[in-house]
Amino acid sequence: MTRNPLQQYGLVAMGTAGQFAVEILENRAASRLLSIEANDWSFSFSLGEHDPANMLAHLRGHGSSSELNVGAFCGAPVMLIKDNEFSDRYFLRAVSDGDLLEFVLSADGLAQFTDALAQAVHDLGS
Repeated sequence: MTRNPLQQYGLVAMGTAGQFAVEILENRAASRLLSIEANDWSFSFSLGEHDPANMLAHLRGHGSSSELNVGAFCGAPVMLIKDNEFSDRYFLRAVSDGDLLEFVLSADGLAQFTDALAQAVHDLGS
């Protein structure tokens, strides 16, 4: 039987807003995951050396570029990409060997995700 890798992690911070729950999980080796639960999708990825506060700053428009590496999923970098067409739309994207995993964050969903992430980042700093 295969062990669920999420069972080896414990919750260190969380936030909820609207349809989103954001959790930051950590294992004994201090490796962290960011887990996002929405009404119709969920996504967990390794934060590695990436600080979720940088992701929050990028969402709030304080990033210096339109793309930010926020972690890794199955070895592929996870990028938070600001849409250049609509100011209230971001893409959470992982690409590897021609395979694409992408979630769209826009309008009310973007605001809710940003609020949930802000709560988790605050909880992490407390």
